[in-house]
Amino acid sequence: MSAPGTPTSGTSTGGIVASIALAAASVLLFVLIWYALPQYSHYLALATIGIVSLVFALITSVGRAFTRAASALKALSWGYAGLGFALLVGSLVLAGSMSIIGVVLELTGLVIVVVLIGIVAGLAAWGAGSARMAQQREMRREAWRASTPRSAFDYTTARPNVPASPPEESSSAAPPGASR
Repeated sequence: MSAPGTPTSGTSTGGIVASIALAAASVLLFVLIWYALPQYSHYLALATIGIVSLVFALITSVGRAFTRAASALKALSWGYAGLGFALLVGSLVLAGSMSIIGVVLELTGLVIVVVLIGIVAGLAAWGAGSARMAQQREMRREAWRASTPRSAFDYTTARPNVPASPPEESSSAAPPGASR
């Protein structure tokens, strides 16, 4: 019986090329968004590009489950997330409103963005811990596969709570329950 092979974690050349093509297509989309909106609403264009970047980050993060190019998509996902959050915070802070309602909306938007950043950071920490546990589990599994199997006829295999060797005693007295 052969042991199943462990999946390789890496990125192929095709995965890197596909990630670069996806990034280039997203840059073209961002330029189209920039020029499609009226010239006086640059902050709206930046906020729209930030939201689209966060959507792309979510899509590439979920897409990692369906491809072998997981590390390239992970890097692309973090890039989109960083760009999206930076653009959202920048557009909210730099837009600056003179009215009270505008300031309240700006602060509400910043709170929402900070909460989203906290959620993303929490999910990233959870994913890193999960990956670390899976790596440790795989190391223990490989150590178990490399070890020699114990015999079913071995006393310690049949009764694992009994010590492997009887305690050494200086007297030659028989253990309780044994007859001479």
